[in-house]
Amino acid sequence: MTQGITQKIVEKAASLNFERCGIVGVDKMRGYGAKVASRIERFPESEGMYRRFLAFADPKRNYPWARSVVVCS
Repeated sequence: MTQGITQKIVEKAASLNFERCGIVGVDKMRGYGAKVASRIERFPESEGMYRRFLAFADPKRNYPWARSVVVCS
């Protein structure tokens, strides 16, 4: 992703009142599902909160064209 596009995305997120915005390559998401599953196993009472995050573990499955993930908070 070019620096110009990245900057535009970050600026747009800020204009929408997000405090932080980051962009990660889809390949860096490998292992995310295992980390979430491990967290659920370690803290079973948190399953209701964490289970929904498993949908983000493999973005390429639902979006084969994706190259990056934008994360805002």
